[in-house]
Amino acid sequence: PLGAADAFDLWGTDWSVLKPGMAEAMAAELAGFPGGPVEEAAAGALADDLVAALDDLDPALRQGLEGALLTGTRPQPGPDSADLAARVLLSGPGWDGSLVAGWLRSRTPLVTLAPALSTALETGTLPTVDEAGAALAEGPVAVDWPRAWIAGGALAASAGPVGLRAEAIRGSARPVPRAWMRGATRPWTAAGLGVDRAFGTWLLVDVEASWQRVDDLPADAILVARDDVLLALAVHASALRQVLALDLAATWDPVFAEGAGRAVLRWHPRDAWAAEAGCALLGGARPPPADWREALTWPGGPLAYWGDGDAAFLALSWFR
Repeated sequence: PLGAADAFDLWGTDWSVLKPGMAEAMAAELAGFPGGPVEEAAAGALADDLVAALDDLDPALRQGLEGALLTGTRPQPGPDSADLAARVLLSGPGWDGSLVAGWLRSRTPLVTLAPALSTALETGTLPTVDEAGAALAEGPVAVDWPRAWIAGGALAASAGPVGLRAEAIRGSARPVPRAWMRGATRPWTAAGLGVDRAFGTWLLVDVEASWQRVDDLPADAILVARDDVLLALAVHASALRQVLALDLAATWDPVFAEGAGRAVLRWHPRDAWAAEAGCALLGGARPPPADWREALTWPGGPLAYWGDGDAAFLALSWFR
């Protein structure tokens, strides 16, 4: 019943909002922003201290500092932090359905800068001493985990080796990141359709399509489209009674012209151990952001944003 947060990095990793080097570059450029004599002197000293501090952070210290920021703002376990939901299950000959409603807290935080600091980054000018003091007093970074009502339903049916699925959901608020680390919450609607076909026990093919609309989307929203569409394909093939298995998965977003793919080959010759190797590829028509300004005003979607996160992996598992 208690909500848990997704892993979420703010800076310093290939999968964070600000990628390696961006926070340091932002701090260093603060010293060059125009302003009054007092503001420029203070900004120069602050920028030097920030760059030195960020350079001294090793990955463990950075993760600890970032974890303290997010954990400190996350609602603590307790009755007032619990997620409340109810589901009604329906069934009939060849089909199953469900209706769901809930009062849930977002798993993704809404991280925003103080307005004076966000405006300074956008305009390239320093805030006044009073504006900077007010921003520091209130907290330069705000982290919120908004709640939302949701209601939806799902339906699944089968006809021989073919399975059909459909679902829809409506939510009262979802975090929407905006340019220059501003943010908002907006109502949203989503729906999806899926078809899968089994060919004996050796091959399964699954095709899915989903649509999501965010109401009254801000003009400066980033990583989110008003009407977004995702197309997905998954294939599972096996041989030698599941000793050897291949999983292929791909998704494509025609709105942002970006996609991702994953392939995993598994070998499970004994109950006690298994080995697997695979790779994951991401990318789109737009290359990933090259600096912090482009990152904070990103016009594309999430797959291209982290398009330089391609990976290959090898794993060996032992089961006792």
